[in-house]
This record gives sequence, C-alpha cells and structure tokens, in this order.
Amino acid sequence: MPDIIQLLADWKKQISIVVLISVIVAAGIVFIIPPKYLAIATALPANPITADKSLIFNDNIRDVYSSIGTPTELDRVVGTAQSDTIYLSVAQKFDLVSFYKIDKDKDFALMKAAKQLKEDSKVSKTEFGELMIRVWCSNKLLAPQLANAMMDELALMHQEILNRNNQLVLKNIRDAIHLIYSGADSLMDDET
Repeated sequence: MPDIIQLLADWKKQISIVVLISVIVAAGIVFIIPPKYLAIATALPANPITADKSLIFNDNIRDVYSSIGTPTELDRVVGTAQSDTIYLSVAQKFDLVSFYKIDKDKDFALMKAAKQLKEDSKVSKTEFGELMIRVWCSNKLLAPQLANAMMDELALMHQEILNRNNQLVLKNIRDAIHLIYSGADSLMDDET
C-alpha cells in the first residue's frame, strides 16, 4: 500500500490547482449572482360553513363544524392563488414593471412583470394544512410586502366571491317572497 504522504506530495500541484479553481468558481458565483431574500406568508383556510348565521344561535350546529377549512377548501384556495389575476393585481399595485426593468412601451409589459413575479414565487399547501406563499426578491423590504399583498389579494378575491354568492341568495329569497306575496294578493282578489 503506497504511503499517503508520498501520494499527496506527488499530486500536490494537481490538488492545489483543483482547490484553487473550485475557490475561484465559488467566489465568482457568490459575488456575481445578486442575493435574493425569501418572504413567507401563511394562512389557514376558513370553513365557509362557519359564515352561516345559524351557527351563532345554535350551539349544536356550531359544535359539528370546525372553523378551519377542509382539504377541499385548501385546494380551492391554492388553485385561486395560482391564478394570473392575483399576480397581475400585485404587479400593478407595486409597479413591478419598473422594478423588473421591463420596457413600459412594449406590449404586455404588465403581463411580463406578473409572469416574473409568478416565477419568483411559489404557492403551496403545507403538511399542516396551511396555505403558504413564498416570494423571492432582490429587495429585502419588498419581498414581505409582495407576499402579504398576494395573501391580501387572495382574501379579497374570496370575500368578493362570498359576497356575490350572498347577493344571489338574497335576490332569490326576495324573489320568492315577492312570488308568495303576489300569490297571496291574487288569492285575496279571488275571495272578494
């Protein structure tokens, strides 16, 4: 078995060159690539059944449903969070066209900024059933603002959907009441 010290002495020049090249490449990568900061925003999906007003007055119903959303709700929220609408809104709100140095005169500049934001972010669900939005950004102050803005836009979008559904239900109830009153009026007219 060859002596290890003799082997290192014989290959000292080649080992030094490999180590030196590795250090130069690593230093070049560290100093050339700009740092990116990670911001994470997490949230638990709410159960839409808990918005039902009957839960306030009935303890039995309140105990049946959890206030935390189901995995189906989380999948719906994650799907919504990955839509272009949220990225476009955040890109417009924070003027990401100029931040990403995209030519404003070009067509679809906002779409390109939203696409870049989508590439710099990730929307996923955790093993604990939480919604997690991760945003990498070269500006350490902008990264958490973008993550929080995406979460706020998502909450606003779901609130608008809930409001639209509530307005539709209210309209249907009013139409049913109007139909009942008109039926009652016609019965009263028939009796007289």
